[in-house]
Amino acid sequence: MNRSPLPSDVPARDSVRSKLMRVILLTTALALAVGGVAMLLHELYVYRTTWTADISSEAAIVAVSAAPALASDDHAAAERNLNALETRRRVMAAALYLPNGAIFASLARPGEAPPPPRAPRDGVSAHGEQVELARPLERGGERLGTIYLRARFDVLGRIEAYAGIFTFAGMLSLAVAFVLSNRLQKSITEPLDAITAVARAVVNGRDFSLRAAKISDDEIGIVVDAFNKMLDEVQVRTRELGEADRRKDEFLATLAHELRNPLAPIRHAVKLLESDRIEERQRLWAREVISRQVQRMALLLDDLLEVSRITKGRLDLKVEEVDLESLIRAAVETARPLIDTKQHRLKFDLPPRPVILAVDPLRLSQSLSNLLTNAAKYTDAGGLITLTVGISQTGVAMAVRDTGIGFEPRALPEMFAMFSQADSAVARSEGGLGIGLALVKGLIELHGGTIEGFSAGPGTGSEFTIHLPRSTIVDRAWTAVDRA
Repeated sequence: MNRSPLPSDVPARDSVRSKLMRVILLTTALALAVGGVAMLLHELYVYRTTWTADISSEAAIVAVSAAPALASDDHAAAERNLNALETRRRVMAAALYLPNGAIFASLARPGEAPPPPRAPRDGVSAHGEQVELARPLERGGERLGTIYLRARFDVLGRIEAYAGIFTFAGMLSLAVAFVLSNRLQKSITEPLDAITAVARAVVNGRDFSLRAAKISDDEIGIVVDAFNKMLDEVQVRTRELGEADRRKDEFLATLAHELRNPLAPIRHAVKLLESDRIEERQRLWAREVISRQVQRMALLLDDLLEVSRITKGRLDLKVEEVDLESLIRAAVETARPLIDTKQHRLKFDLPPRPVILAVDPLRLSQSLSNLLTNAAKYTDAGGLITLTVGISQTGVAMAVRDTGIGFEPRALPEMFAMFSQADSAVARSEGGLGIGLALVKGLIELHGGTIEGFSAGPGTGSEFTIHLPRSTIVDRAWTAVDRA
């Protein structure tokens, strides 16, 4: 069966802080790169527009000075006008063309291609670092010819200069982003680091009392609170599981003790029945022993089944109208053998008139008999047990009080849990599985009632009271008297 790896099983990986740092720096670098490229494209566009305006201005100046030379067919003057462009470093070649497209005068720097032999089409074109311009040369509305200029602009140098500035600005921005993010991310990573450290310590040391420190009240703080509350729940559940495990061990030991006790007399009775010299009186005694001990074992198993049904919600009440006195009589009859064996006195304090209840008679008498049996069991020989029943506007109260061993008040909540006993069950000869009060609590709650216990302390006796709601009283006479 596969299991999810624990934090201690997983190989060490990058911390959240390093991951956040990489994300921040990578995002910053990517943003700078995108912004830089966009600015470079914009810069080149502006630079190219400037080229065009610049070469157009050059062409306009030359056109003004060369127009008379073309009009008068003065080659020398035209050459002088073109040679004046040599002072412009960006101009690589220039030419003047006649209206028929033939070249009239030209200029080309050493190592550069000469101007086209025929006049190119009017307009501006750019190729890489090179820009070519051809425009008409006119005077008085008459076209005298065409002027041509070819210039080169240092795009690579421009890009290199821009790249240097961008690199410096980018490195400075990344450094600032690193410093600021290193400080700002602590508000995120420190709580996570605290949670991680506590989780690792809990897994390795099984110490569920550890808690992560809460630094902020934001979403991370909510996560820390949820983590700590989860540890609180795990700690409580772990404690409950440990307590349940301890009770289970005691229960199994008690169950073995309770089941072993009846086996000895049963085994003795069986051997006696197997004897050929057995008398009728002995045979009857042996049968009574077997019957009594088997009944005792059956009661133990029945209690276990009842608690199991209540826990799983499978126990249904069979409600019917029954006289309160008959319920008490049935409960006392069940507990009478143990009461008589220990020579207890049983005292009753019942209502003056009959009371009819709408309850499950078997389950309610079973609850009363369990309380009476517990009172007899945990009271030394010759004690006093009192059963008091009262009727009030809130309902019916049935209290069983004894002069027994009592209990510490702080132990009361645990006494109604499964397999819990006021004293070590195995150490007492009467034994018991520790499920009596849990069974009573479940049966009474099915009736819509409650059960409570009280003791002033060890050696002062105890009192357990069953409270049934007013709806369980059927007798209208009682209702009329209470209202009066």
